[in-house]
Amino acid sequence: MLRYISGRITQAIFILFGVSFITFLLLYILPADPAVQIAGRSATPETVASIRAQLGLDQPLFVQYFNYLTNLLQGDFGRSYLQKSEVSTLIMSRLGPTLSLMICAIAIELLIGLTLGILAAMNRGKIVDKTLMVISFIAVSAPQFIASILIL
Repeated sequence: MLRYISGRITQAIFILFGVSFITFLLLYILPADPAVQIAGRSATPETVASIRAQLGLDQPLFVQYFNYLTNLLQGDFGRSYLQKSEVSTLIMSRLGPTLSLMICAIAIELLIGLTLGILAAMNRGKIVDKTLMVISFIAVSAPQFIASILIL
């Protein structure tokens, strides 16, 4: 059992590493230069170069990625230049409502799922069971944005 759990944790670490690498590369590939965005359109090349140096964008890619990972592991998510605030502060300010919505959604999901599951079990093999299975399959398979629009 311990071997299984350690294997799953190792897989999770590799997946998190892969996701962080892909995220970093996608942001690096974007055609927009963050230094130019921060400095503004009328900024001089010296100002842009100064901002690039402050942000570490003048360093090689692997050094930037290492710094990115180091900061993530330390809980430093960086700074939002659009919101002019720390990203961790923005996340914490929205964490309460997000958790509240999540708990309510799980409670409603359990209520509906258990009720329909008991109903299907009581009518096993009958039309009610088959109808509920088809509806459940469609509900699980449908993309959430489409299901949300249909529910609205």
